[in-house]
Amino acid sequence: QNKKCIINISLGTTWGAPHDGKSLLETAIDDFCNEHPDVIVCTSAGNSGNDWKHWGGFPINKDSSFGFFRCSGQASLYITVPRRYSKTLHISVGESKYGSFGSTNISPDSVYYQTPYLNVDSLIASGAPAQLTSYLKNGQLSSEITFAASHYNDDYDELILTTYEHTSSASNLDEHLYRFIFKGEGLVHAWYPFWNLHPVYFFGDNPYPNDSTYHSTDNDYST
Repeated sequence: QNKKCIINISLGTTWGAPHDGKSLLETAIDDFCNEHPDVIVCTSAGNSGNDWKHWGGFPINKDSSFGFFRCSGQASLYITVPRRYSKTLHISVGESKYGSFGSTNISPDSVYYQTPYLNVDSLIASGAPAQLTSYLKNGQLSSEITFAASHYNDDYDELILTTYEHTSSASNLDEHLYRFIFKGEGLVHAWYPFWNLHPVYFFGDNPYPNDSTYHSTDNDYST
């Protein structure tokens, strides 16, 4: 009697929402607690605070700012964009075969396919994902690259980049290296869902690209 009810939600995720307390779930919890002053809801900080899952938060260079991820099979990169920048930001994805970061496959010359630059606001207005298909130099189907965007809330739009490669088999995982590139005016926040996609895990002792427009992941905005 006359005691507050404390609810502990020990959940964290790198998928979905802008990670700033303004997601639909977070605002619903805030509203519930405001209406029920005897209830306190506590959430954990999550388990990914030191996993280098976040990319972004810096001003995008007008010519370009880029990062890497690698995968075999399917992978998705979740991106939030402040709505005021959706009209000014464009995204493209370049693809090469993954070998060694000591080799030339991190250079632009190693890219055998690059999507056109797509504007975030135009993707939202289209109402449908944009799917592009890449092929190896020998004509073999390489990957499907999909961009899907929508309004998230009054502050943010969301963009989901999904890659699905077709050169792996049951006996051979054939990793691809994807270079996602933003250009224009603004900033974004992106989250890597799986640890093995992160650049910090596969650069090893090799140097990062000697390119001022390259950015690695960090531990900011992580849960």
